[in-house]
Amino acid sequence: MQFKRAVHDCPVCATLTPGHRCTRFRHCGHVFCNSCVAAAFRALLEADRPDRLGCLQCSGEEQPPAEFSRYEQSLLKLSLKRMSDVQTCPRCSVSVITEDRRSSCLGQCAHCYYAFCIQCREPYHGENCKGPIEVVRAAAAAAAAAAAAANEAAQQDRREGGLQRALAGLNQEYAIQDASLEVLDFQVDDAKSCPACFAYI
Repeated sequence: MQFKRAVHDCPVCATLTPGHRCTRFRHCGHVFCNSCVAAAFRALLEADRPDRLGCLQCSGEEQPPAEFSRYEQSLLKLSLKRMSDVQTCPRCSVSVITEDRRSSCLGQCAHCYYAFCIQCREPYHGENCKGPIEVVRAAAAAAAAAAAAANEAAQQDRREGGLQRALAGLNQEYAIQDASLEVLDFQVDDAKSCPACFAYI
């Protein structure tokens, strides 16, 4: 926190820069402004010298070996992941150079001799592989069909249940009307009409 609040002198560009715009290398403590570090790293990467990345004053050689080797390994993994013709063996995790995916889906590890399909990463099963995308699409289509069938069955049940409920409601309504007619018949038979308005009372 104190580092970010302080102002530091960059030895490369000789400017005073706030700490939140500076980089301090942990192993040596040297401080440089972010723009100088970025420019130096960009130049080293363009010169194909990633082994020299590090402190600009110590020239990167004084980096602790464990940290640099970890950086180098992660850089290698990232580079291999970006290559379309390199796969990782599903059995031993060693990088395997494969042929073009359009011509063959065979991958064979030189370390453990495991032959695998580069599309589905299962043991090699021939050239007619439904890769993971096709398998997922087929499973999704099957699930959608099952859901549609279940939805149709539920709608059919609702329709049939709705008809049953409607019939039951009508029957109940007719029963109420019949009962009210019986009450009215009873009232008419036993009641007398009002001489003024002729309503039954």
